[in-house]
Amino acid sequence: MVFVVIEGIAGSGKSTQVRMLCERLAAEGRNVIQTKEPTDGPIGTLAKSMLKDRAPFYGLTLQLLFAADRSEHMKGLKSAVASRSAVVVSDRYYHSTIAFGEALGINREYLEKINAAFPKPDITFVLDIGVEEALRRISARIKPGALERREIMRKAYRSYRKFTGVVFVDAERSRERISDELFKRVKKLV
Repeated sequence: MVFVVIEGIAGSGKSTQVRMLCERLAAEGRNVIQTKEPTDGPIGTLAKSMLKDRAPFYGLTLQLLFAADRSEHMKGLKSAVASRSAVVVSDRYYHSTIAFGEALGINREYLEKINAAFPKPDITFVLDIGVEEALRRISARIKPGALERREIMRKAYRSYRKFTGVVFVDAERSRERISDELFKRVKKLV
């Protein structure tokens, strides 16, 4: 199995790039599994409802829910991947929990510890986009959620920049150019 993660702040184009990458890999005959976090399972649904309602919540509670959802997600994914030749492409993973958790004031080392048991991706792309451009994109399609406030997004952006071993991709280019870069890099792994 090749495990690919696409990360970044909201509005960076993650979902679009995940879809495009999966379509391109499938067109080549690859066994592709497209997934996302938070999931649509009971824990992920609870976490999403907390964000959608914009009700006050304790940031640590939300991050622990994301980690619990990830645990269930990985358990389900292991059973779904019968083929070692599968390519799993995830829209978000533990990097989001760490970046947005730190943006909410939670200790980064603690967040790293609670996520240390999860499998490491073969490659993680962070779609790098300025906060103002990301907010412009978000407001053009939806009402911003609880984590899509300017100051939280700025802090999350800075937190993403602390990751090592990830590939930062300029997300202010055209969708096609970004897709080409991701596809070329992933093809080297499969």
